[in-house]
Amino acid sequence: MNIIYVKKRRKPSVITDQLVLHLDIQNSSSFTNSGNVWYDISGEANHATWQGGSSYLVNNSYELNDGTNTFFFTGYTTSYFLCANNTPLSTNKGTFSIWFGGMGSNQRLAGQSATWEFLRSNELPNYRFDLGGSNQIVTSSTGWSSFEWQNMVVTWDSTANTSKLYRNGSLVTSGTSIGSSSGALNIGRSLGGVTQMFNGSVSHVLYYHKVLSATEVEYNYDVMKNNHI
Repeated sequence: MNIIYVKKRRKPSVITDQLVLHLDIQNSSSFTNSGNVWYDISGEANHATWQGGSSYLVNNSYELNDGTNTFFFTGYTTSYFLCANNTPLSTNKGTFSIWFGGMGSNQRLAGQSATWEFLRSNELPNYRFDLGGSNQIVTSSTGWSSFEWQNMVVTWDSTANTSKLYRNGSLVTSGTSIGSSSGALNIGRSLGGVTQMFNGSVSHVLYYHKVLSATEVEYNYDVMKNNHI
């Protein structure tokens, strides 16, 4: 009798080169369903601590395709994650990626202390990557539906003086650079502020000490999109 061995295909993973923050609600090493820490599985120990009390808020309004519930941000001042800075999240070249759903206008999704913030503006329901809360670096010309999962990625390079905004694996727009990023990373609010908090869900966050190429951004999106759409 001939025995046929079938090699199990490994599930593809996101790009790990110079990855310094990786938060994944579907990975049991990152989210344990207890406590108040969302663990960084990049190996750099930049764990995120929930600031909204002793328990996470999870909901099924924006659950993933495998039934996993996701973190829910209520829009209150204490409803956010604050990331550690063990491997300093400061670099003159970088990439920030986040999967989220349910973002309304005039809300801040993430920010890094006194450096940059990612938001959806009130004047135009679009998406902006700002420097210091006022200087619009890259702005989308379209405001997409708030009630769908989407992946937004921002890259910056101070040497080349460029920033780029991607949505769902595709380039949206380009602009000038933020310079160098530095300080604590907030998820669910702006760059250290307590107003215009995020009201919605988040499932995955990535932060790199390098500029991902358009091909790499698309690759990461393809790896994770079946979980969301």
